[in-house]
Amino acid sequence: CSKICPHFSLTYGTGNATGRLLSDTLTLPLEDGGRREIKNFATGCAVVSSQVAGIAGFGNGGLSMPSQLAPLIGDKFAYCLDYRSNSSKIVLGNKAVPRDLPLTYTPLLFNPVNPSVFSYFYLALETVSIGGK
Repeated sequence: CSKICPHFSLTYGTGNATGRLLSDTLTLPLEDGGRREIKNFATGCAVVSSQVAGIAGFGNGGLSMPSQLAPLIGDKFAYCLDYRSNSSKIVLGNKAVPRDLPLTYTPLLFNPVNPSVFSYFYLALETVSIGGK
């Protein structure tokens, strides 16, 4: 940081992290072998963390990873909730929406109560069942 970096503190699940918010140039490889740079890419540098190896922000705000990568790869991302494993893959960019696979897509909504709050995405649920009930 060329200026004083602002402090951040967050709790996520059972873990937490505190550190400094900073910006840097992010360089990404392209499929054609070239590279693309995103200047002033905001990131956090944790100095203290508990049960957190790293966090990528996927909220609906301007500092989220998808928002910052949108000029380079598009404003879409896909997260596959696979019931057969404990981990799932996330795909960033417009290629995250393959049309040739039998997938079900769920649109993400803005906060229905207070649209000015960008922290989270919301899903429109019609029903919820557990164990068939």
